[in-house]
Amino acid sequence: MRLRIACGIAASAVLAFASQSASAFSVNASGTKHGYNLQARQSILPMFSTTFDFFQSSDNDAHGDKDRAYTAGLMFNPYVPFVDLSAGVRYQYQTTGYGDGGGVSVGGSAYVPTFLPMTSIGAYGFYTPKQLAHGDVHTSKEYGAQVRFNPIADVSVYGGYRVFSTEFDNEGSHRLDRGPFIGASVGF
Repeated sequence: MRLRIACGIAASAVLAFASQSASAFSVNASGTKHGYNLQARQSILPMFSTTFDFFQSSDNDAHGDKDRAYTAGLMFNPYVPFVDLSAGVRYQYQTTGYGDGGGVSVGGSAYVPTFLPMTSIGAYGFYTPKQLAHGDVHTSKEYGAQVRFNPIADVSVYGGYRVFSTEFDNEGSHRLDRGPFIGASVGF
């Protein structure tokens, strides 16, 4: 009986630690035609990480102001063979020419390796429903697809396409960013 329990605990520990990425901390920067995004990610427990993002864009239907979003999230990163999977929640606060406000988003990402060495492809998405929004934000969504290339350990370069739009209480739906992007990530 004790041997079964010990084996069960050992197997659980191996799966938990195998699910962790090689780097405990990473920084990420990406840019689009009209803006940029900066992100810091920190592993906090086996299979859990926190993310902190800053986004700024001027692609805002010509109202002349810069759109900004400040985000903090908690992500669950389970070990799944052949898939880099992440799911969780995040809080995002937006300051825009259409209004200010924020909310809690739910979402995640999934990436799978391709036939090309050191290359993966995947998608991500987050949605803020009206029940979890406040201020001028009614609903918000952000989603995209990207290709990642890892030339060396803990370094990746990527490119893809992103859509980020928000529906404001009195201003209707507006895109804060849409289009191709490129970026890089470095882990420590």
